[in-house]
Amino acid sequence: MRYILFILIVIGCKKSNPKLEEAPFSFTGLWEYNKKGYAFEDSPTLELEDGIGCNSQINFTFRDTEFEISLFYGSSCENKYYYVLSYDLSQMNDTIYVLTSDRLIRTNYQPSDDSGFRDIPIENGHVELIVRSADEFVTYLALPEDPVYKGRIYKSSFIQYRRNQN
Repeated sequence: MRYILFILIVIGCKKSNPKLEEAPFSFTGLWEYNKKGYAFEDSPTLELEDGIGCNSQINFTFRDTEFEISLFYGSSCENKYYYVLSYDLSQMNDTIYVLTSDRLIRTNYQPSDDSGFRDIPIENGHVELIVRSADEFVTYLALPEDPVYKGRIYKSSFIQYRRNQN
């Protein structure tokens, strides 16, 4: 009898204390441009801004087989164009993922000389996504010919993306 009671207590404890399993990180879903950062040699070494005009309205959407970049433009940012790409995502270490893309699936972009979008981090078909938390990652941008921000020469710049909670 004591043996049966002991077994029931052990089974009851196992059921009431389930193992906590950490959910794996996922990029799936909508990510929104949050801040743009500039790194300098001299102090203060970092400056952040919320973006200029419509640049702050760049969204990334990760689906199982497609990656979409949406950009907003126009006098009141009411227009939108997008690129939908096939993609592969490889994990380099605990925080760095490399997104590569070799195929455009669809787009509504009509090239014009006045787009002025410099905050798209995908160059030569790949970009590094550096995870900072479960709801934030950054991408580094290529340096322009004249890397100046507010009269100071910067050595690198990045965009911070936050997961859309809606």
